[in-house]
Amino acid sequence: MIEFFRVGDFCVLEKKDGKDYFTILSLFFDEKVERNLIQKGNKGEVWKISHEGVCYALKINRPANKIVGRKFKALLKGSYFSSLIFRVDKARNEKCFSMCDVYLVAEKKHFRFARESFVLMEWIDGPLLSDSEELHNKYKNEVGVLLKNLHQHDISSGDVHPGNFIVSSSGLKIIDLSGRGASAIDRAKDFIGLKNKFGVEVDLDAWGVRFVLLRSKLRAFWKRARCL
Repeated sequence: MIEFFRVGDFCVLEKKDGKDYFTILSLFFDEKVERNLIQKGNKGEVWKISHEGVCYALKINRPANKIVGRKFKALLKGSYFSSLIFRVDKARNEKCFSMCDVYLVAEKKHFRFARESFVLMEWIDGPLLSDSEELHNKYKNEVGVLLKNLHQHDISSGDVHPGNFIVSSSGLKIIDLSGRGASAIDRAKDFIGLKNKFGVEVDLDAWGVRFVLLRSKLRAFWKRARCL
């Protein structure tokens, strides 16, 4: 069950399983939990934090470009991360455990546009498929099986590459999701990523795949034309 509430500037969605995840986020802000910066980019950060012996991943997202387009999409569809916590909760209730769990989404919003998002997730230990060519080759076909399983639960990756898949003690998991559903276009994007990043063949005759490939070519042509 996911519960919505407000705390100050934050719109919060929290998984109700007996733990107070917003308190863990507050302790992070106050630097009262063990925390290690894992990754930092121009759009945000990823932290590993530890509270009462349990490790969590905290993803911080701050949109830095295409703000007008992102605001328009948010007005139509809402926040990707808000959608993600509901999709993951539903999938796990349906006994799909191919992804890391999402415990909390806290966002500072302007109307429906999230100016800043904090996503508290399950921390999964294990090597990434990007860590070695051996792992990449061993699990590449299993990635396709995992993606199809996600699609059956209306979840897509949106960014298929070896750094988003981890070999845990219970098997292959995906650790970063887009929050989008699994429309024909979303599924096509995942399968094109599967072919490009893992060399796994996909059905190029599927209309969704043909549409995405055509759209990519048109966008590339438009970018080159603008540079002339």
